[in-house]
Amino acid sequence: MAGAAVAKFLRLWGGAGVQVTLVEREPRYTSNILSNLVLNDRVTMTSLEFSYAALTSTYGIAVIRGEAQAADPVARKLTVATASGPKVLDYDRLVVAPGIDFAYPAGLETAEARALVPHAWQAGPQTLLLRNQIRAMRAGGTFVMTVPPTPYRCPPGPYERACVVADWLKRNRPGSKVIVLDANAGITAERENFTRAFTVTHAASSTTFPTRPSSPSMPRRARSRPPWARSAATC
Repeated sequence: MAGAAVAKFLRLWGGAGVQVTLVEREPRYTSNILSNLVLNDRVTMTSLEFSYAALTSTYGIAVIRGEAQAADPVARKLTVATASGPKVLDYDRLVVAPGIDFAYPAGLETAEARALVPHAWQAGPQTLLLRNQIRAMRAGGTFVMTVPPTPYRCPPGPYERACVVADWLKRNRPGSKVIVLDANAGITAERENFTRAFTVTHAASSTTFPTRPSSPSMPRRARSRPPWARSAATC
């Protein structure tokens, strides 16, 4: 998202004299914002997917699907891995926007483990997997999740998820409970709102335990991707 935003405004502010190229690995951008609402069917996964085509049609940005591999700051050349093979781009200025990745805790190193305990903090297939797992729960079941120690990306996110899941279970799986294991001493975002949510709105179906789990099943924190791993904008 950061790389696309930079490319857009470079093109807007630079005028016709600036040529901008966006290198992006994924064919579409999937928004993490509002993805918790996929879990209770308030929004669909497809409504959170956005094409990069408008960058070309509206702003005149060249979009190359590929992964930036290396940059030569002296020769001002960027090497990109594409489906048709390596491609070298010349540039005057290079903006690197590597994005973030998920730091898997111990116990979730394998694909099999991640399928059993999806974190779903990167919107996409894991969001749908978690949604399906919630729907497979029986009445009176228990949903357990953890909140990582700060700092982590989007502090309200875990508490929002707990509320969304508690709301869905209350309406569809009577007697079920949400247990939140919080690695922080207290709620770290919008404390008044979420305290009321846990103690009043969802009091019968959610419980928060401040704790410090040694091997959390949800993300401790997001980490930056290595340089060149995500997208780049050149001009």
